[in-house]
Amino acid sequence: MDDIERAQEREAQDRELCLKHRKPQLTPCGICYNCAEPVEVVAEFCDKYCREDYELRESAKARAGR
Repeated sequence: MDDIERAQEREAQDRELCLKHRKPQLTPCGICYNCAEPVEVVAEFCDKYCREDYELRESAKARAGR
């Protein structure tokens, strides 16, 4: 295996790792994903506190394996 093949293999491993650990993308739907209050159609959350609460809960779920 030469240097180019090793670099390609490493790049593929890095890409796979990044995809595995990326945050899921939420689609704005007009409802806050945390508290279910109406929000602007372009927003996922009604404020930064709801976003933080949602992210903390999702992080806990991921650590618990759910």
